[in-house]
Amino acid sequence: MTSRKNMLTLRHRNQSRKLRSRKLRLEPLEDRRLLAADLSSLPYEPFPNSDDGLSSDPVLIADGCCAALFGDLGSLAFEADNITGDVFLVSLSSATTGVSVVGDDLLIADSSGGDTDNQFKLSTDGTSLFVHDANNLLTTAILGADGNGTNTVTIPLTAFSGGIVVNALAGNDTLTVDFSGGNPIPQGGLSFHGGNPTSGPPGDALVLDTGTWSGSFHTITHTFLNESDGGISLDLDGSDGDPASTISYTGLEPVGDNLDAAHRVFTFNVGAETITLQDIVDAGGNQMQIDSSVGGETVQFANPSGSLTINAGSGNDVVVVASVDSAYVSVGEIRAG
Repeated sequence: MTSRKNMLTLRHRNQSRKLRSRKLRLEPLEDRRLLAADLSSLPYEPFPNSDDGLSSDPVLIADGCCAALFGDLGSLAFEADNITGDVFLVSLSSATTGVSVVGDDLLIADSSGGDTDNQFKLSTDGTSLFVHDANNLLTTAILGADGNGTNTVTIPLTAFSGGIVVNALAGNDTLTVDFSGGNPIPQGGLSFHGGNPTSGPPGDALVLDTGTWSGSFHTITHTFLNESDGGISLDLDGSDGDPASTISYTGLEPVGDNLDAAHRVFTFNVGAETITLQDIVDAGGNQMQIDSSVGGETVQFANPSGSLTINAGSGNDVVVVASVDSAYVSVGEIRAG
């Protein structure tokens, strides 16, 4: 007979909302300090009427309080609701996105098959990074992280030393970078892979939001590689200051840049194209839009307080200034390739 201290009880509700349970026999645990275990080879005892087909794929248990299972059912987050001795009583909730450290980078990856609509938001308070998804639950086993199985995961900035990589896969996904508590982009940069660029409407979007931050960048440069890929450089203090924060993206449709900047630069690199600058109707005013007929995201941006530069690049390009926001009174420059 197996003792209570060697049993892991997994409880969850199936589609009929009936409470289901599984028991897994475990090797003796050392004072609830099991950090990782491969349970795939261990027998399990289903409870009566437990017909959910719970996978016995490897389970990761962190600090005796939470766990994450990755199997045929997708990514499921475990949260402890009671611990008695060495018995783990956990409840399951469906999670579609995993947050982990891979190498030096923080990886935020859609793990549900790629058809969910993610509403990611990144923010910081200077000591932690907050990863939020308004639509889906997040799962993580990062040491020191909080919020496993919820919509918001809090990660110590010391948990990773590289960049942030967001893999959203298919679906209409949005990544908002919120500067309210400071710059959440690490020195290693931010990479956002939106997935299929024809997944819209409305498609995959990147939003840079100043939030409650009252600061301003010296120069913000948008560089377009093709109709869905490109990069953004956020230079806080000019070329003689600290290195700029960088964002690279693939598979996007629109980009919203609400940050304040003295100078804005838009650089196009795709052959012959028509580039159009125009005013847009927005609630607060002070915004314009730039787009290309061939190679460039549609970018809606806040007016710069200084210069606006359009680098047309190579090819026989046409730059159309259809309209300019009435609040923009600075200098604009158009450069041919």
